[in-house]
Amino acid sequence: MYYRLSTLWQSWNEQYYREHCQVPAVDLTSLTSPPLAGSKRRVSPLSSERPPKKVYKPSSQTSSATSDGFVYNTKYRILVCITCESIIQPKPTSCYTHLNLVHHITGPLCKALLERFATYDLCPFKELTIPCKRAPRIPGLKIQDGFRCNVCPSLISPAYLTINKRQMDKHLSQHNLGLTPKKAWEAGRCSKCLVQTFSLAKGRIRYFEVV
Repeated sequence: MYYRLSTLWQSWNEQYYREHCQVPAVDLTSLTSPPLAGSKRRVSPLSSERPPKKVYKPSSQTSSATSDGFVYNTKYRILVCITCESIIQPKPTSCYTHLNLVHHITGPLCKALLERFATYDLCPFKELTIPCKRAPRIPGLKIQDGFRCNVCPSLISPAYLTINKRQMDKHLSQHNLGLTPKKAWEAGRCSKCLVQTFSLAKGRIRYFEVV
């Protein structure tokens, strides 16, 4: 009697568990969502497959603009860098340094440009002639708003030129005009103008007036 009751109790527990407690099996593969558009694909570290490496390829517009960004001026015998708006010092080492370090031009393009620069008759920087009078603008060189001293003789040597108004006021005081800077401006002792310089490097700036 006891054995039959125990068996019935066990059978009832198993039936109750199956009907109310047991969770049906679910296929986990069906729950995997498809990858989102634009998302990176994950690769197992044990897989032999690897994502392709990115290879940088410069655009043809960049190469063209760089290779055409240097102008040789036959009148002054200078090589102008259009990007820097200044001349390149007429030395093979200076040309290489400018291409390599300033513009990061290397390889065949750098070699081709150096060979091209070597064909130019470049004037040494110390021998460059600074225009004493107003001169036509030199293509490629930076054009800046400046100030001209009208007291300095400009027939023998270039007039004092600067792009800094305070420097011009300081210069006018050296002429002992007996005028304040404001009165000197009103009297026409100095005036505004446009200037250029062959080099923008520190210690090599020598302005000349252009039209």
